[in-house]
Amino acid sequence: MFMAAVLQNFHALSLLFSEQRLSLVHYDGPVIYKVLKDVIYVLLFTAILFGAQRKGRGPLTDYSGALIALILFMVTLSMLDNGFVAGLIGLRWIFPFMLFLLMGDWSEVLDTAAAVPWILLGLVSSLAVQVFQLFYMPPVFGEIFPGVPARTPGFFVAPNSTAFFVCASAACVMVFAPSKLKIKVLAVGLALMVSLLAQSGTGMVTAVLLGLWLMCGRHRYVFWMLTLCTFALALPNLDFLTMREDYVELSGGGRLDVFLDIARESAFSIARFGLYTNTANLMSADPENQLAPDSLLASWVGNFGLLAALAAVLCALFIRYRMRSVDWSQAMPCVLVFGIFSMTTIVFEAFPMNLYLALGIWSARRVPPQAR
Repeated sequence: MFMAAVLQNFHALSLLFSEQRLSLVHYDGPVIYKVLKDVIYVLLFTAILFGAQRKGRGPLTDYSGALIALILFMVTLSMLDNGFVAGLIGLRWIFPFMLFLLMGDWSEVLDTAAAVPWILLGLVSSLAVQVFQLFYMPPVFGEIFPGVPARTPGFFVAPNSTAFFVCASAACVMVFAPSKLKIKVLAVGLALMVSLLAQSGTGMVTAVLLGLWLMCGRHRYVFWMLTLCTFALALPNLDFLTMREDYVELSGGGRLDVFLDIARESAFSIARFGLYTNTANLMSADPENQLAPDSLLASWVGNFGLLAALAAVLCALFIRYRMRSVDWSQAMPCVLVFGIFSMTTIVFEAFPMNLYLALGIWSARRVPPQAR
């Protein structure tokens, strides 16, 4: 998954180092790089179906079945109203979430501990690439000091995506290696360093919270109190911490405006599924002037429209009654990363972080009494 993500961004990063124009709303590179993640999605879907066939038990439950039926209904409506491509884009947007709904039984057989060294390699590689970019990357995002480029993006085009990747990686290490404190501290430390170099406020706050989760151990009430203090102290000072002028106003206020605009456009519609995605914007005739959803919440409300609340309720019921095998205390690092980055990123489209977090949450299994 990590190598596919690197190849996916290879063309844009090569333009960056050759000092050509870098655009976040256009892509003119080889299409094969972009469809690699779709190939992985299909392979994972096939593996889930194969695992279900071997067990003789389907991967669907009542609530997940209802959610997928709702999704297919909205995809069909969008195809009829907006064209086949728009509906297909909507299906591509929601497909990682559908995989999450289906992978519960399949994830039981995964040897997640074997993935830890590879995840750490991804973290170390991300930091190494950023250090290289400090010396050789053109100042695409400005300069923090004379001759020193700001916001090194690592393996990704957008610096915030790099921060998301390392935070999701650190969270998975915390879930996959629950008894290895030194490895978890190393992973969180690397995530914080990469987020600092990317100057991502979301990444910095998330990495700090992962560190607090480690420090507090079983004292969860202390963690939540420190979390409130962290937000109270960090939010007013994010302009200084990120070394970015008007960061809070542009990032926070701008996203709120986008959400309200999208809500006004689609709140009473059920036939706009797929229109509020990054892919739809990239494929539009004028991507620079499109209303771009820049959070999962905005994308969810825009695509589901009138049925957004119903879809959310079905999700809540699925989590409450069909994910009882998950130890939510152990899964909390992945939940934290998902929740915080959902405010600044369309998580469903953020590969491979979407799959990292899905696997991390499902891998946090409760230990049966007879196995203790």
